[in-house]
Amino acid sequence: MASFIGDFTLSDANFKFVNGIQYLVTNATDFFVSATGFDIPPNVVTDYGGNGVEPWGSHSAIDPNARWIWTDSNSGAYAAISTPIFPAAVPLPGAVWLLGSGLVGLAGWRRVRKS
Repeated sequence: MASFIGDFTLSDANFKFVNGIQYLVTNATDFFVSATGFDIPPNVVTDYGGNGVEPWGSHSAIDPNARWIWTDSNSGAYAAISTPIFPAAVPLPGAVWLLGSGLVGLAGWRRVRKS
């Protein structure tokens, strides 16, 4: 029987996992699986239990909240497991706001001067 477990961290602050943060453990909610590749739409994964469940045992280097996941629809040993990663919302730097307000001010000053 095959299975997959892990915990993952994104090192680039410009991206976040589907859970909205940069850290994710394997679970049946945020991960998807396909037996034939990264197909769309993917299937939901099957949760086989937490870290320490038999026959795979416990792995101390992996977050204890991680779950063993795989697919029941695949009799082979191959499965493409994936989770979405999204760009993080990047706020506009203060300089952009200052530039924009400065341009609006100049446009207003020019209209007043012409009157």
